[in-house]
This record gives sequence, C-alpha cells and structure tokens, in this order.
Amino acid sequence: MKLETLEGLVSALEKNTEVSGTDKRSGLTHKASFKVDGERVLFKSCSESMIQNGDKVKIVGLPDAGDFKAIACKNLSQPWQSEKPKLGFAPIVLSLFVFFTASMSMLARPFIILSLIVGFILFNLLKVYKTQKNAFQILISE
Repeated sequence: MKLETLEGLVSALEKNTEVSGTDKRSGLTHKASFKVDGERVLFKSCSESMIQNGDKVKIVGLPDAGDFKAIACKNLSQPWQSEKPKLGFAPIVLSLFVFFTASMSMLARPFIILSLIVGFILFNLLKVYKTQKNAFQILISE
C-alpha cells in the first residue's frame, strides 16, 4: 500500500493507554483516536502523543477500512513529532539464527523448515521497519 499524508485540525480526540505483558515484563502502548478534516485517525506509539483538540497536525500513514492508520505524526501547533522508528538488535539476532539453522539443516533436515520460518519473520520485520522509516522521512521532508 502507498503511504498517504493528511494535514488539518484535530477534533474528537480520545487518548488511552494499553498495558500488555506480565508483571515482570510489561509494555505500554499509547493510543490516540481523533478526526482530521472529518477522517478518523488511529495513532499508536510507545510514548504519549502531544496533541490536543484544535491543534494543526500532519500525519503520514496507510488508509484502512474505517480508520486511517497513522505511522508518523507531527504537531504543527506545538514543537512535537512522533519518535523516529528504531530497529534494535532483532534483525541481527534473527539473521544469526537463520545462519545457524541453515547450517544445522545439513545435519538434520527439519532445520530447513525452521530456517524458512525465521527468514520469513525477518523479512516481514524489515518490511515494517522500512515502511515506518519512509513515513518518518515523508513527515520531516515536507
């Protein structure tokens, strides 16, 4: 799908925070649901979005059935924009695991299937990261 840009005033803003995981390892997802020029927008982030009703925003994301799924957001009324996407060590670890399982497949054939599954996961992870990175670049370039 092609990334699209929305720009306009925020209205009907609703924010909430979702907690997931266990007691020892939990994570927060901040959600902001609002309208920009009549279009419903859903923005999820690991940090709280600094937007209010009446703020002018620029959003880059993907249209979806019912909601516009925002990937990157910039508040033009206040000095705030969403965080740059981070990849971390996951691709390195997954690449090493693919290499290990591919090597082990010479000894035991079932490792081929595991190698393909992990390779598929790695491919999709990199695809999502590339989409997020492109959205952020579009946001800051205009």
